[in-house]
Amino acid sequence: MAPTGEMTAGAGGFIDLHTHILPDLDDGARGWGEALAMAELAASSGTAGLFLTPHWLEGGYAPSPQEVIEAAGAFCERLSQRGLQLKVWPGMEVYLSPEVPRALSAGKLLTLADAGTHLLVELPFAAWPPYAEQVVFELQLAGITPVIAHPERCQPAAADPRRLCALVERGALVQLNAGSLTGRFGRRAQDCAWHLISCGCAHFVGSDAHNPSDRAPGLLEAARALRGALGDEGAGLLLRQNAENLLSGRPVQPLTTEKTAAGGAPGGAQGGSRRGGGSGAQMRGPAGLVRRLLGRFTSA
Repeated sequence: MAPTGEMTAGAGGFIDLHTHILPDLDDGARGWGEALAMAELAASSGTAGLFLTPHWLEGGYAPSPQEVIEAAGAFCERLSQRGLQLKVWPGMEVYLSPEVPRALSAGKLLTLADAGTHLLVELPFAAWPPYAEQVVFELQLAGITPVIAHPERCQPAAADPRRLCALVERGALVQLNAGSLTGRFGRRAQDCAWHLISCGCAHFVGSDAHNPSDRAPGLLEAARALRGALGDEGAGLLLRQNAENLLSGRPVQPLTTEKTAAGGAPGGAQGGSRRGGGSGAQMRGPAGLVRRLLGRFTSA
């Protein structure tokens, strides 16, 4: 088994950047039966590729890169035996702490697809960490682009996304949870997720799947909402194209949007495009939700 990159072939479809489907490495899948049930759910709902990203936290769940790569290889073999045409890539979801740059240099962490370019990191849920900007900077100095997992579920980021958007301005990337877009994690997370999309501060969507029941994989419902709001091109950027860009070494693109109403968005929001290009997709419905949350976060 190759230690990096694509581990099995598959047709076109969504690429899920964030799953806890490898069994018994964290609080995700329990055993191969549950992992394969999750894989079947993902494949049946249009997913073609999965990043396998167990939690990593010093003193808690802390699988080694080799353990994750070996588990990914075993998973790939079982997918083939089931006839499931899914691509899989190993990685980790790393809890952001001051120790992360040292853990990276010590070889304890696995970048996405083991490519040595992007690291999926998780913010604390209850408070914005005072070290966040410094750790992101140190990772970038080491040649790593941080991909911030589901920041819309981080309470201070959801209440005021400006510090998060400042990190994006400095080169960090953002992965939203599919369930946040559809309201599964509550109104605040949903509003924040759509706001991040509206201002170009979102780059990927992942399921953050943990089991085949209440935290199941699948991006189809979120894809419908994204297509309704952004059209096929914008939705495709978040659901597949940027993941392909990451895997191929091409630049990950920001999503650019046109103004949502003549003369600009309500509440003084501009809703314009960010630097660096992007899909150029026009933001359409659900217009009421988009306009409401644009006004909420940008009218101050």
